[in-house]
Amino acid sequence: MLKHSSIKWLRLKEILKEIIGKEVDLHGSTSLLGDEVASVDSNGDVHIAINLSKVKGIEDIIEVVAHEAAHAVLGVEKHSEAFWTTKRGLEKDITKKYFKEE
Repeated sequence: MLKHSSIKWLRLKEILKEIIGKEVDLHGSTSLLGDEVASVDSNGDVHIAINLSKVKGIEDIIEVVAHEAAHAVLGVEKHSEAFWTTKRGLEKDITKKYFKEE
């Protein structure tokens, strides 16, 4: 039998809020334009839109929210070395907290 693993969206949201230090809203859609996997709006609270037709599991979701959270944390759109370092750190922290005590 195939084991179904559900995404713990509220847990992920609280982890992001704790790490980023801002209110975070996650929005899922199958209608984001083009090949866009996710996007972020961080004027005030952080809103991360996830293209649900492009992500397949929690590992993909953690990767894309870490990517968008790095944009929000640094306040930049470009992908500099500092961006990638921040993104990798966020991904590691989110993953550790998400899978802790499951």
